[in-house]
Amino acid sequence: MLAILSKITVTCFFASYIVVLVLELLRLLGKIPGRGLLVIVMMSLGLFAHTTYLVLRTMDVVGRGDRGLMASWSEWSLLLALGMAICFLIFYLRRPDTIISFYFLPVILGLIGLSVAVRPMAPFSRSEAAEVWLSIHAFAMATGAGAVLIGFLAGVMYLAQSSRLKRKRAGSTLRLPTLETLARLNRRCLIVSTTAVAIGVVAGVVMNLNRWGHVGWTEGGTLLSFSTFGMVDRGNVC
Repeated sequence: MLAILSKITVTCFFASYIVVLVLELLRLLGKIPGRGLLVIVMMSLGLFAHTTYLVLRTMDVVGRGDRGLMASWSEWSLLLALGMAICFLIFYLRRPDTIISFYFLPVILGLIGLSVAVRPMAPFSRSEAAEVWLSIHAFAMATGAGAVLIGFLAGVMYLAQSSRLKRKRAGSTLRLPTLETLARLNRRCLIVSTTAVAIGVVAGVVMNLNRWGHVGWTEGGTLLSFSTFGMVDRGNVC
């Protein structure tokens, strides 16, 4: 199985995304039965190939001298393209009637093309990569924590405003945002916090691999990161 997966190249998922773009352009010709399902299938195949390629590339680098893991402009371009592709699929599943593909897919394809163009550039060393991923980890976790706090405050204000409405005191001089505004803010904070903490967790794992060559799954920092992500994700589901 691994031998088959190792044959996956950038061309595989690039071609999948091209097919998705063509399928989306076909909507300009009118309604085509099964087109939406084909978009989801091809996008899923592209994501699978894209993720597999990056994972196998990382595994291939492990133990190779001082070369950092996920430490080149080419790999970072592919990671950004993967994130954009995941976001596109999520948005498409929620609103398949929109034409967001006309905006997302050219950017995704452009990032993949950029990764190929900058491939000759030398990757960073393990120490340099660890510093970069540490910065990403810290920024993402701080962003996630801030979004959680704002979401919490929005929830508290929602309860306070709801209570004021029941007592018909919402029109006083000490006003709060409307319930709709607070609910919308809370949802956005949950999305931002979940995304940011997820990025922070992944960045922390890559940072540890670059710094020590392994991940201390039972260490306090790792457990705190995963527990934070679990709490944020549970709040998002609720």
